[in-house]
Amino acid sequence: MPWQKIVISKNEESIAIASGNALGEKLSKAYRDEGAPDDFEVWHLKMSNADHIFYISPRASEVAAAVLTGYRPKACQDKPLLDGFKRVQF
Repeated sequence: MPWQKIVISKNEESIAIASGNALGEKLSKAYRDEGAPDDFEVWHLKMSNADHIFYISPRASEVAAAVLTGYRPKACQDKPLLDGFKRVQF
């Protein structure tokens, strides 16, 4: 499975934050349930208070496939450039 990109863009900051937090909690659960694999990576960039970009590694995309479908991920052709992004710590 390739890297996946998820963009959360909402009109209201509180909705964007809640949506991003919900995604993080679901990914964290998938990470723990899978036994905390080293190659489970999630990267985040806050563009504005209501715009967030997440990149999900192939392993994390595989493990959390059911979770990601609700966020309409877009497959990346190559590994994304992660300059400016922060790795999400679970």
